[in-house]
Amino acid sequence: KLILEEGEGEAPPRHSRCLVHYVGRLADGEVIMDTKTESHSQQPVQLVAGRDTVRQEVGLNLAVASMKRGEKAVIYIEDPKYGYGERGSFSFPAVPPNSRLVYDVEMVDWEAPTDAPDDDMDQRVGLLFEERLERAERRRLQGNELFAAGRYKEALGKYALALSYMDEDFMMQLEGFYEDKAHAIKLPVHLNMAACQLKIGDYNTAIYNCSEVLNIDKDNVKALFRRGKARHALGQTEGASADLE
Repeated sequence: KLILEEGEGEAPPRHSRCLVHYVGRLADGEVIMDTKTESHSQQPVQLVAGRDTVRQEVGLNLAVASMKRGEKAVIYIEDPKYGYGERGSFSFPAVPPNSRLVYDVEMVDWEAPTDAPDDDMDQRVGLLFEERLERAERRRLQGNELFAAGRYKEALGKYALALSYMDEDFMMQLEGFYEDKAHAIKLPVHLNMAACQLKIGDYNTAIYNCSEVLNIDKDNVKALFRRGKARHALGQTEGASADLE
């Protein structure tokens, strides 16, 4: 492992739920996976620190167990048995047999199993509607505290954890009262993320988060204002004027 940017705090305990962005490449540089471009939501994907019971990408799960919050690192998978094995993968992502792999990984945030006993991804499927929203709200409030302290990247990690409880599959099952309750938590999270991203200069992702809000609430003043600021910073004068008028 080659650390590109040091993280903060401690590495996650085994079986912690980790939110990461990563780009996976073959040894010759060909990209096989880019989690940001493959996901229209641009949200981190979830891995379990130290999980060695999966058939593929064991090395990636083992590697994130050594990463701190905010850390960026290059992970080298030299032994194919820790990647896609001697058979490779003929579905997505396509990986030739016996391939060595390289991953550029960013640890956004992690939650230890002891933070919430049933937070493992498999167990999370069975969470009640109310439990999901309560946990999402707790993460949002933790993010707000970090934002107030000027710790914007750490705040983004908490907001990403909040959204992980309200993923696309979950939201698609909701309607009426339940959908409204979920949006009452989810939309402020997107707005808070945009506020952080404006602070750190990540204007494109700020635009995305504001647009997510405006898809549901087209007249949301905060979303229009923050998207307008981000567009102005990127020199998108016409779009910025439309948002800020």
